Amino acid sequence: THKIKPNYGDFHSPNRLVQVIERQYRAALSLCRGANNLFSMDVMLKDKMALGLGNESIYEASMTLHYVYGFPYIPASAVKGLLRSYYIREKCHNKEDKAVQEPFFCQIFGCPDKTNKNKTESYFKEALEGKAVFFDALPITPPKVEPDIMNPHYSEYYTGEKEGKGKWPTDTGNPVPIHFLVVQATTFRFAGGIKPSRFSKEERKEALDRKIMDFIAEALPIALQEHGLGAKTAIGYGYFKP
Repeated sequence: THKIKPNYGDFHSPNRLVQVIERQYRAALSLCRGANNLFSMDVMLKDKMALGLGNESIYEASMTLHYVYGFPYIPASAVKGLLRSYYIREKCHNKEDKAVQEPFFCQIFGCPDKTNKNKTESYFKEALEGKAVFFDALPITPPKVEPDIMNPHYSEYYTGEKEGKGKWPTDTGNPVPIHFLVVQATTFRFAGGIKPSRFSKEERKEALDRKIMDFIAEALPIALQEHGLGAKTAIGYGYFKP
């Protein structure tokens, strides 16, 4: 199956992906009540991205594909998770208990009444829905899908199979090639917005919305460049260009 070449047709014609992006934009306008409450940026992959390797699949490794259109995309939950992780790591010394005690963090991402780990109460002492809303990051150039391979050399050592117990990880083991698919040389459009505020005072609402938008505009490119998305970020997958 890795030899099957994707056929996106005329990528920029009507009824193709451009139309999907336009529909997403119209939905975002309605949800966030106007273009002033929206943000978007186009960012290109630096090298490869492996997203959804652990999803259910008839093969050993999977790939995240749009459930309607079949092209690779980045789910909104992954984008929100990346930014949330970035905030906790960079501003709260990688401590979620500290993050949920900051009102700005809770206003952006939402929070439970207590964290599961240490039962620490959040700043608002109640479950709160975040104001920031994120949308699926869609490719704006024809996605380039390529085969890749990982080749575990010490499977008997790691899996603890009966015949392999006590074996040291040496070069006498049999490599077990695992093929999977990656996305390369593709530009994605990241988009999101701000939900209507709970605050009654208009000046306070606008100040908070602007602060959240400024944070996302500053943090998202850095997180994409330095933290990456998907699997195997430790060896260079999933990073984006400035």
